[in-house]
Amino acid sequence: MVTELLLEVGTEEIPSGYLENGLIELRRLVEACLEENRIQIAGGLYTYGTPRRLVLIGKAISEIQEDLVQEITGPPKRVAYDKDRKPTKAAIGFAQKQGVSVEELECIETPKGEYLYIKQRVPGKPTKDILAGALPKLIADITWPKSMRWGTVDFVFVRPIHWVLALFNGEVIPFEVAV
Repeated sequence: MVTELLLEVGTEEIPSGYLENGLIELRRLVEACLEENRIQIAGGLYTYGTPRRLVLIGKAISEIQEDLVQEITGPPKRVAYDKDRKPTKAAIGFAQKQGVSVEELECIETPKGEYLYIKQRVPGKPTKDILAGALPKLIADITWPKSMRWGTVDFVFVRPIHWVLALFNGEVIPFEVAV
């Protein structure tokens, strides 16, 4: 299923000459984050802004990141089995570390010779959870010609942030920024 993302950052007056590049940077950062986390964007990302707010809308974003299939290489086959073709401590240890039985291990030919390996499927996480962890850093990573600090907050941004609204499929994405 695909959903919609809304991110709005409310600030004090941003200089008009900064706004366009800030919006381009916000879109680029969010797009890179979604791509890096294997989250599909079918409908695109759109940015809008005024001197007091930056807005990003993502349409048709998948609710769960794509599963990841990892091929993990283990010890060489010559070390993993003894002369009677019984698994050694190397094969048993590799299987235990990967959470599988020794019988599930396969062999793969590499330029260095034959090695044990396992294919593992890592299920995707909910997009909302990934965004909750990523959005504070994305907001902080927007580059501006000049930035400032305010109050006792150890956070740098173009102007003080007054609010952040983040919704995914109409539900709040819980996170804190500039605290």
